[in-house]
Amino acid sequence: MAHWVVSLSDGTSAIENRGKFKEGTGKPSSWRKLLKHLEENKLTITGLKIVVKGRHYHLPTLSDDYRFASAKPNNLYYRRKAVGDLMGSKFNPAEQYIGAIAEYDDFIIKLWVNEKTLDSYIQIIEKDD
Repeated sequence: MAHWVVSLSDGTSAIENRGKFKEGTGKPSSWRKLLKHLEENKLTITGLKIVVKGRHYHLPTLSDDYRFASAKPNNLYYRRKAVGDLMGSKFNPAEQYIGAIAEYDDFIIKLWVNEKTLDSYIQIIEKDD
């Protein structure tokens, strides 16, 4: 199953649907649990990667200690989306994607990974003034 892994400012990691971030029926999502954990412990996200079938897809990090130094994003978060057909009242997803997003002052980088084929796509979107 595709999932996100987040590096935190205290040096620990959070993994989607594991440990204190485990999802359950009628419970908040892993991401909402992570956001609550960040707020309660005054932590920030310093890195975000997507893991699909053992492959790791990384976004630029907020950490100073990183082998591929780059401009630091202002914010990191993730999304999921499905692409498919609406047949009557039933949605049939043909493709499912997990995405990692990095926001900068003037642009946004979106990394999308197809959860079945492992194809990955990068979008760079300029922000409007």
